[in-house]
Amino acid sequence: MTSTGATLPVVSANPGSVEGHQTLSKPAALVLSGADGLILLGGRNIGIDTEVNFVIKSLATPGSDPWIGFEISIPRAPIDTLENEGFGVSHWPDPLKNTCKPVSAQDRRLRVKFPRHGVDVDVYEASSEVKNLFPNRDVRSIAEFKLREGSSVFVEGWALPFHNPNNNSWVNDNGPWIGDYSLLDVLQQRHFFFASRLFANFLNASLDLSRLPPPLTLPFGPDLLDKTGFIQVADANKGQQFPPTWVFPSDDVHVSYLIYSEILDELWLARAADEIRRISFRAHFIKDESCLEPSNSRFFAVLPTPNEFVGKFRAVWQRSLVGFKLHIFRNREDNQPVQWKAAFVEHAQTVLPDRSFAPNEMVILVDRSDAEFPLAIFENRDDADAAFEYNANKWNLVALNFDSEMRDSFRKAEAALAFLPSALPTNPRTFGLSDDNMDPAVLKSRLKFRMALHRDLMRGGGFWSSLREKAMDDMNESMSSLQLENGGRSTSLPSLPVENYLEGATSEFIDALLQEVLPEDRRRLRGYLSARTLGLSLVTGGPGFGKTTTLCLFIVALLRRYGHVLCVTVNEAALDILASRLDEVFARVLERHNAAAAQSFPPPLFVRPLPMQEELATLLELLKNPRTMDEPEVTTPNLSLAYWFLVVFQSRHVYVTKEPSSVKEIRRTLSTMPVTAKLRALVAGTLSWDEYEKTATQGNEFETVFRVILQNAQCLACTPAQACQGDLKMWKNTRARAIAVDEAGSMTRADLLSVWGNTLLPCVLAGDDTQSAPMKSLLEKDADDFFVNRLALNGRISPLLFLKASGWPVYRLRRQLRMARGLFDICHKGIYANVPLEYGSESDIDLPRHAPGRALETFMKGKFPDLESETGLLLPICVHVQGTKCLKDRVTSAFRNEEMVRKALDLLVELVEGSSVNASHLVAVSPYKADVALINEIVESEPEYAALSTMPATNSDSFHGREGDIVCVFLTACTGYGSPVLKDNDQMSLLLSRPRSGLLIFGDIEVSFMRESKAKKRNRMAADMFKDGFLAGVKKSLWQSGRGVSLSVESGGDVEDDEQLDL
Repeated sequence: MTSTGATLPVVSANPGSVEGHQTLSKPAALVLSGADGLILLGGRNIGIDTEVNFVIKSLATPGSDPWIGFEISIPRAPIDTLENEGFGVSHWPDPLKNTCKPVSAQDRRLRVKFPRHGVDVDVYEASSEVKNLFPNRDVRSIAEFKLREGSSVFVEGWALPFHNPNNNSWVNDNGPWIGDYSLLDVLQQRHFFFASRLFANFLNASLDLSRLPPPLTLPFGPDLLDKTGFIQVADANKGQQFPPTWVFPSDDVHVSYLIYSEILDELWLARAADEIRRISFRAHFIKDESCLEPSNSRFFAVLPTPNEFVGKFRAVWQRSLVGFKLHIFRNREDNQPVQWKAAFVEHAQTVLPDRSFAPNEMVILVDRSDAEFPLAIFENRDDADAAFEYNANKWNLVALNFDSEMRDSFRKAEAALAFLPSALPTNPRTFGLSDDNMDPAVLKSRLKFRMALHRDLMRGGGFWSSLREKAMDDMNESMSSLQLENGGRSTSLPSLPVENYLEGATSEFIDALLQEVLPEDRRRLRGYLSARTLGLSLVTGGPGFGKTTTLCLFIVALLRRYGHVLCVTVNEAALDILASRLDEVFARVLERHNAAAAQSFPPPLFVRPLPMQEELATLLELLKNPRTMDEPEVTTPNLSLAYWFLVVFQSRHVYVTKEPSSVKEIRRTLSTMPVTAKLRALVAGTLSWDEYEKTATQGNEFETVFRVILQNAQCLACTPAQACQGDLKMWKNTRARAIAVDEAGSMTRADLLSVWGNTLLPCVLAGDDTQSAPMKSLLEKDADDFFVNRLALNGRISPLLFLKASGWPVYRLRRQLRMARGLFDICHKGIYANVPLEYGSESDIDLPRHAPGRALETFMKGKFPDLESETGLLLPICVHVQGTKCLKDRVTSAFRNEEMVRKALDLLVELVEGSSVNASHLVAVSPYKADVALINEIVESEPEYAALSTMPATNSDSFHGREGDIVCVFLTACTGYGSPVLKDNDQMSLLLSRPRSGLLIFGDIEVSFMRESKAKKRNRMAADMFKDGFLAGVKKSLWQSGRGVSLSVESGGDVEDDEQLDL
């Protein structure tokens, strides 16, 4: 981290300030002077027979820079044509709704903005000569814009990819548009005359520059401060949230947005963590009798805490359930307490039923790392209370230590700084700047242009600035004289570079690649791969549409074209899926290619490194205990460094069908190192671990081999955080020639930039653009009722969504490939309605793969005769479990509903015992970890549920990207009581889109929309919470279409711990 000091910016901004301004957006026609008289351009909406439209504008939309100018709309080719030919579909933010959901764009839109202090505006009555140009002579006024000396227009949207055979010559190739005028000639005029139907006085008021609100600015600057500096800036600039911004007026504003959306998202938690750390409590400890380790190192710490303490910091508990430490002091003067790993115990009374807990007590599970440290351990509650009453010092003094370093936020903020014009290239060696054989001046010029294009791309407004600057830089002597004569105008601007991922590929390779997709998609995929402006690709699709597999095809193409590809995704679970799928696709494509081609390709060295300590621990465990190498999880390729270590040293315990050619190079490199012989003997088993240990330096030797493997890898897969550390960062900055990102709809833009860098490497982003980037602070407010993150609405816009909304062509996946016909309909209606839905051949419900879903339907129809069904479809079923009690944990606000869980499990036992459905076909998923733990506990310990022993249960976060035959979603019946996860459309669509053949949704349907008999307050809570919400729509749709059934629960006795909610 670098620091530029903590000087507070003095600029202020009001994100919604439009007072006194009169919005204008009305059709007009541009009047030009031609050799034979006046010429009209545009006017499609005011009676002129033309396909181009002009709209004169004066806008001050919240979240954007106020401006006066005009907009040109140029029709694209039909969307179906663009999609089927492989150009892709372009989008823009919905102009009628203030949402983060772009809509497909039928037109190319250029916004020409006049400089507010560099133009004079005059409005007057239209002359008869101008009126005669219009069929109905209904033009009333002329608006004249005259640029002052030294000023020029800014053209937003310039050079964005466009295709229409009728218009390509004058839009893309600077050909003549009308008469001798090119599009560029029109835009570089010094005088603009617009004919309008508006009365002159109204138009004059609307174009009054003095009424235009101040430019879009931030009370934050593009500086990377330390935490104290950021706290000072945040405290000095409280206010309402800034609305989403899709076009940034400057690099400073863009970088400021990125930095502060990341920092403010975690700063409030870090401040709370610092405050919590300073508060100490008395605590006693209970042994964890379930711990089977000989040292019995796990204990439960019981901390009495004031209610105001828990309430004040509840948001911290909800976001920090794991990963903190418990400080334990010897006395109040102890400045060096022991620190033990800790985690909250939710619903402690159910975990420790033999102990009693006061309502204000917090229970924490700790891993005791210092066996000598004296603990206040008591066998029962009476002894603990008696000791405390005798002397409070009989209990330990403890404090909670949450991480407040904000390392990840600073990593992403630092990546944003690379998009200031003064920044250095992030990967100069990739472009040969350290190579003495290259001309540094030429390379620097080329790199400067790439960096300027990258900055323009991420600002969202097109490439007018960077292309004009490039044109000026490249002018030869004749162009220089033309520049002087034309007042700084250019007769042409450079085109954006276009990359062909298939350049130089043989027909055998292309055929092998395209056979991975359905025949009807091969033409459009080849077209999209063959012409990628700036080397940038966007791939979008819903769950089950084949996003990850399609991304793998892009990666294979990138790898053949560029040699080294860095693949990243959001977390370890998604990384496992990506690595496994990519390995499979590599194998299939190469097998087909090598069977058809005269020259075969060797497989690339593809490495999916784990954290270094985990790699070392895994490898050392295998080498110390060779018998463990025969276990399936070892012999199955996982592409880790430990795995490739065993391959390099030819361990008999791992098998590779065909070794990458790089493995031989690694062996040659290692053969020159003295340690190689010992390592080979150790892996072969001819040298014992004890003998090796006597002479080896261990860790350094293994890390050396790991480093050599990485240096020879052609493809690397990791998370963004891993890519910014150690040897992986070095590989990223020196070896990577292209970037591929999975789940790009679920990461922040700064996170992407930390991987992509600032030199515009070829890049493909794949994901679900209806998802949002993670923001911890979206709706959080401080004690003064101000939002803790004023930029949260901007921060949640993912790079995939942002670039899509900027107009970049998208390769849309339109065919459902996983789910049985009918299962995805409800998600499509609620979330994905703007994309056509087709079910693939694998969705036919009569296929063997959907036998579990058919058996589920038969069983449910037999048990619930009124359940309606449709021929040829397998539809979700909503199971209304009524009359249950819900527990809400006092500390973490986690929900737990044992009655609902048991009733649902009873039904699943009946299903397994009364049909051909096997428990392994089922997956239980819940947004609540407490319910998942309860499901596992019941199934593992109670004989009546043994039939479900092979049914996995997991929470929604862990199930991300995975699937099951029949997914059973447990929605704890606390919906109307503030459960944030049930308000999250992203989470809900994720939960309901994981099945292949069947979907059961367990919950209290009454909570969401059947509240007529409840008290008015509770009715109002439910209505407000589920108004237009996705989950409410799902339940209503299923229930009202006959796909809802009911189960009743006879409520048991009162529950004494936690907050009880009777539903």
